[in-house]
Amino acid sequence: MAEWAQRWLRAAANLKRKVQGTDAKLAAEYLRAASEPKLHIGGGPRCLEGWLNSDLNRATGVIGLDATRMCPFKSDPFAFIFSEHMIEHVGYDEGGAMLRECLRVLAPGGTIRLVTPDLHAIMALAGQPRSPAQRAYFDYFSGEHIPKTHPQTLASVANAMFRSWGHTFIYDEETLRHALETAGFVDITRHRLGESTHRELQGLEHEVRYPPGQLDFESLALEAHKPVAGNEAKVTRQ
Repeated sequence: MAEWAQRWLRAAANLKRKVQGTDAKLAAEYLRAASEPKLHIGGGPRCLEGWLNSDLNRATGVIGLDATRMCPFKSDPFAFIFSEHMIEHVGYDEGGAMLRECLRVLAPGGTIRLVTPDLHAIMALAGQPRSPAQRAYFDYFSGEHIPKTHPQTLASVANAMFRSWGHTFIYDEETLRHALETAGFVDITRHRLGESTHRELQGLEHEVRYPPGQLDFESLALEAHKPVAGNEAKVTRQ
């Protein structure tokens, strides 16, 4: 099917769901039934069981949501928010707007987990000699994600990371921490993919789309909390 036809069908389906109030019904039913509501942002058609799944593009079981705009939820309903490799697809200011909305819809003490490409890991590939993990990632990435007409060099890898897949702003840990703190989050900690002190946030990442260890190598995963009364200024650095 031609791309224009696919776009037309998608737009028609989205309009039908909007007119019928399908997304609002799905969200309301989920929030009524969930004892500990959890919001999954920007997962595409990939659904996490037990979560309210959302994306800019609607799919079966996925509500339409532009996370950079006002979310269609009252304040404080969610205990957890998870977003994997999404925030890098919007600009820094749009990412800040998303984080402020996430703070608003989290319950006090609730937790957000953000996973995004790590600029530091990519920049560190410039060092010599490369570690075994760095060589493995460079060989995989340059072999799989660099156009055949481009040389397999660090410049090609860096440009692909910044420009491919609709990426707009690539974070390092310092910058993502700053964005979270500016939005009002506290107790910011870094974790490996799949690992968390919260059972609900363990093993969520879509690691099977890369060879073992490669998504973890390129990713930065931070968790942070919405402050409760009297805890607004506490920030933990690890």
